[in-house]
This record gives sequence, C-alpha cells and structure tokens, in this order.
Amino acid sequence: MVLDNIRNIKIDFKNPPLKNFQAYYSLRGGISMIARNIRACENDLKLQDTTPMSVMFHWFSISAVNLLRLIGLVEIMNRESWTSSDILNHSKEIRAHCKNYVESIIPEVLEYRNKVAAHFSITDPRPEDNVASLEFSIMPQVSWMKGQGILVGHSQWGTKGEKSEIPQWCLTEEFEKIALRCFPEVRLPPLLDTPKNGNYRAPAPDQPYKKASSAKKRHFTRGRREIPVEVLEDWSAVEIMSIWLAHGKRYSTSDLGWTCTEHGKELDEQESWGLLLAEQALMMIDALHQRKGYPKSLIKAQLMEKFNEVFERGDSHFEFSRYFEN
Repeated sequence: MVLDNIRNIKIDFKNPPLKNFQAYYSLRGGISMIARNIRACENDLKLQDTTPMSVMFHWFSISAVNLLRLIGLVEIMNRESWTSSDILNHSKEIRAHCKNYVESIIPEVLEYRNKVAAHFSITDPRPEDNVASLEFSIMPQVSWMKGQGILVGHSQWGTKGEKSEIPQWCLTEEFEKIALRCFPEVRLPPLLDTPKNGNYRAPAPDQPYKKASSAKKRHFTRGRREIPVEVLEDWSAVEIMSIWLAHGKRYSTSDLGWTCTEHGKELDEQESWGLLLAEQALMMIDALHQRKGYPKSLIKAQLMEKFNEVFERGDSHFEFSRYFEN
C-alpha cells in the first residue's frame, strides 16, 4: 500500500516493518472526519460562533502530526531494513527523521500542535517563547476568512512591544495537502461560493451562481446535486466521476483507478466501468419512467439506440440546450 505518493513510501503487508499498523487507519479516518465537519461549517451560511472549533483544530493538529510521523517511521525502517527490535537502538535517528518528515509537509500545523494543541505553551514555557505567544496560546484563535474558509492564527496578540508568533493555517487546506500525497482518493466537498466565502455576487433570476475565485477548489452551479449523507459519513468515500453542462457543452472528470467485484469475481477496470455505466443507465430508466410515465421498455430501447449510434460513430456532437429544474 502506498503511504506517500510523492516520496514513494510503501508498506508491504506480506513483510511489514511493524507488526500492527491499525493506528494509521484510525488517524486517517479521524482527520478526514474532522476536515469534513469543518468544510460543512465553512459552507453553513447560518454559522456565527466559531469558538468551539478550536477543539477540532487541536484534534486535527495532534492526529495529523501522529499520522505523518508514523509514515515517516515506515520510510526510515524500510530504508534501513529495521524491525521493531531495532527501534530502541536507533531512537535518535528515528526521532529526527520523523520530525523532519512532518516539518517538510505541514510545518505550521506542527508548530501549532507544539505551542497550542498538545499543551498550551503558557503551561510549559520555553526560552524561545515570547510573552505575547504564551498569552495568546490560551486565547480564541479561530476565524472565518473570505475566500479561505476557517483558520487559526490570522489575528495575533501584542503585549509589551512583542507580537505573538502562532502560525496561520486553514484546516481544510492542510487536510487536502496531506490527502493529495497520502490518500488522493479521499476528497472534501467543494468550498461553496457564498457571501462568506470569496467572490460572491447575487445571481440574476434564472442564472447560475458565479464561480468562486479558485475554480480548481470551489464551484457552485445551478442544479448541483446534494451529496448523499452516506457519502459524508464514510471517510473512505471516493468521487469517481462528475459531469457538468456548461457553455453549451458537456464537461466531465473521472478517476480510472478503481475496480469492483461482481458475484465474487474480481473485475478489471474496463469491466468495472461497464458495470457502473450499465447500473447508472438502469437508474436513469427508472427515473425517467417515474417522471414521464413512459414504459421502461420504450425508454431502454431509446437509450440503447442512441448509445449504439454514438458508440459506432466513435464521437458525438453534443450541445446542451435546456435544463429542467428538479
């Protein structure tokens, strides 16, 4: 299993360096759950008080650091061919390697964890801390920034000519940074373009909402489907295909990296996609039958006729003409 796609860190469960790796799954699932909850709050127009979210930043920073330290441990153990019995003999090397690995990915989260989340720095002061940072460690730090979402460290505290040095970071952005390299199949719902989030402009009647400042991360179009509750509850849920109608054309994205089983038989990617598209077509037949009242056999025949026509031709000349509100 790949643990870090950028540094190509893998764990071979047939010959693992560690006998038990269950902490990885609980940490990965935990930070995914926290990030999804924060994203839901970022998209909640009615949310006013962000103070209680400080605890979620504490949980996230501690768990994210632990997750990456564990991955760093696997990296050095693989490289040196160590087992658990070698750990105590190489404690300094392991400690330094894991710390450097975390710092290379989420340095702000690590510093926040050390100064605020793991323990308030004011309860464990160090020579390098200034008074402003010590005092600020126990103050509310969560804020909501337009175009960025919910973050900590945007505001700082000053006392006796000194300024606090608590780093600024956004939980959902840091999660996406980790997920992109460690488990890219796990994705957050988009940050919606609302009055609180970015370049919002009230839409004219019967016109789509304007896209947010970063089209790669944020989009909200008329007709966007609700994400099923079951998907939001499953930290391992994966979005494998999205389809949009825009500028009179069809636009889509897909993730080919998945397979499934049918009746106990493992299917390859082509068979898996064939099964998925066939099931989706059956769902469309049921939906059109309920909406229009036409016989399912007629709808199926029409779909198959058009499918075979386009498949034989090898291309289509698709033009989006009308959208019916559901």
